[in-house]
Amino acid sequence: MLGSWIVAAVIEKGTIEVKAMVRSSNDSHQEKRQKIDAMKAKGAGIVEGDLMKGETLRGACAEVDVIVSAVGNNDVTVLGQKNLIDAAKQQGVKRFIPSDYSVDYRQLSLGRQRQPGYVQAGV
Repeated sequence: MLGSWIVAAVIEKGTIEVKAMVRSSNDSHQEKRQKIDAMKAKGAGIVEGDLMKGETLRGACAEVDVIVSAVGNNDVTVLGQKNLIDAAKQQGVKRFIPSDYSVDYRQLSLGRQRQPGYVQAGV
């Protein structure tokens, strides 16, 4: 969970408010639960979001200036991160730092994606 390391480093600087988006704050996986609790204890606000559900992403991006994405390499990396970028743009986020630097998301042609949610997302 790279995101928890990023959150800790930013909080350590002590100059800005940090909001961390997690897939589920009620996760029963003990290690993930501990990392979420540790981020909260350090002062991070925790919001839930689903990379495949734009409505949850818009709420997570509200009142945010910068997003540092830490989307893992999984079945929602490309489409999920594109959804996050779209939500960030809609909410006026000023800077987006992607988790994957091998794709130019601004020029992305989804083509024949084999990822879940491709058709449902209407892309």
